[in-house]
Amino acid sequence: MKKINENFEILFLDSISDDYYNLWEPYSELKRFYKNFSEENFKIKFSKVIRNLYDLEMISFYKGNLFNREEKEIKLNLTKELLSKLLSDWKNNDEDEIRITTTKKADNYLQLQHKLKEIGNN
Repeated sequence: MKKINENFEILFLDSISDDYYNLWEPYSELKRFYKNFSEENFKIKFSKVIRNLYDLEMISFYKGNLFNREEKEIKLNLTKELLSKLLSDWKNNDEDEIRITTTKKADNYLQLQHKLKEIGNN
């Protein structure tokens, strides 16, 4: 059974928990914390995290234009090629975009992690 067991995955979920994001946004944010990784190794790690969290139903992908309640959840086959396209899609000229966000399951998990951290700091 797959599970979340890396700080990277928790940081990723935290970075997208409040809105819909283009995939390159959390990628850029997390890259700042992992400067010791080469670009290629970071892409590999990032892709594995995305696939794992998607399999665990912790993240969802949505397609929309303004992301003002008109967006629709979509199911994706997360191939290497698709992830690469989504990561490079920082200047999307299409009307519709594909964005990512956390699921309710992930939000509950993050709340628990924050409470456990709070307890541990007391």
